[in-house]
Amino acid sequence: MLTAGILALVLAVAGAGIAAWRINASKPQVVITASGPRTPWEMVPPLSVDEYSRDASAADTPSANPTTKKQTIAATYARSGQNTVVLLMSRPEKDAKKFMVDLGMNSVIATEDGFCGTSVDTNRDSCALIRDSTAIMVVDLVGLSRADLMTLAHKFADSLAA
Repeated sequence: MLTAGILALVLAVAGAGIAAWRINASKPQVVITASGPRTPWEMVPPLSVDEYSRDASAADTPSANPTTKKQTIAATYARSGQNTVVLLMSRPEKDAKKFMVDLGMNSVIATEDGFCGTSVDTNRDSCALIRDSTAIMVVDLVGLSRADLMTLAHKFADSLAA
């Protein structure tokens, strides 16, 4: 009787396992695949980042170059009522150094994760980095250090890509 009980229990467990396997085998398999390239974030300058803010009524529609297929947009940011920096974005971009040189920056040097240089025309410092195939450059208007400009470029990039 004990042997029959154990045999019945083994058959019940085996039957349940076979039934579960058949049920799972009849369901379609879900295959997770990597998605394509990430859709870039919208190229609209944020209204503010930290203590820097821009005029909300200023035009913020990117311009498109039909030859290069690049979109660009710029916005001026003030701190304590004084224009302090200009944010310039361009997409698609792959190389921040080339982007800066193409815009007339000289003495372009690498930083940890971007580049800084000086404008040939205005002698103003600027720093740029690439985020999601978009160049983000911050141009100084009041004498900020390159370290501050790069930090600000990161803050704009984080705000934009959030």
